Amino acid sequence: VDYSRIAVLNMANANKPGGHVKQGMDSQEEDLYRRTDICRHTQRYLTEEYPLVEGYIRIMEQKGITIMRGTQEQGYPFLTDVPPVITVISVTVNKRLSTSVNETSTQKVYNKTEDKLELTLRIRLLMHVIIESGCTAVVLSAIGCGFNGHPPEEVALICKKEIYRVGSALPFIYFAVLDDKNQKPPTVGNCEIFQRILERPQEADVNWTSARDVFT
Repeated sequence: VDYSRIAVLNMANANKPGGHVKQGMDSQEEDLYRRTDICRHTQRYLTEEYPLVEGYIRIMEQKGITIMRGTQEQGYPFLTDVPPVITVISVTVNKRLSTSVNETSTQKVYNKTEDKLELTLRIRLLMHVIIESGCTAVVLSAIGCGFNGHPPEEVALICKKEIYRVGSALPFIYFAVLDDKNQKPPTVGNCEIFQRILERPQEADVNWTSARDVFT
């Protein structure tokens, strides 16, 4: 696989670029703003209309982003070997949604079909933006499945369906999914859920459904 042009998904704040980076928050977007020069590309939205403001289904793309610093665990050191520039694709999700836990399956589910449809449209748009970006590989996450977020089983199935919908035009996709650091056993984490739904099992599993089956 050609990894020369990489895109990374940014789960963005719906009010302003960078979220609460100045207040010291440590979510994915804030980490991205500390470790790259993406602020140079989005600073104008502090005074102009922010494209990702609530009420619209929009996606923002910034090309030529330079990774300049190491990880938080390393103390954000400046890198001596700067990697190739990346593309950052920013998307927001509705956080005012209604969910519940199905008593039979014990899975988190949507209470309103419009909440599920709204996220489906965002993911569908995301897939087309990925194609148009010209990147050869993209790193995605458990979209919207953070604290008190969207149901991970349903989101993974939406991703599976929309990836199948656009088909071979997509570049190589890698899902980098982390579990909640405050998660307590026996809770099943997002990583295990996405892996179970998206990754074909090595041995036959009657409970596993292909992307074609999900789509139809």
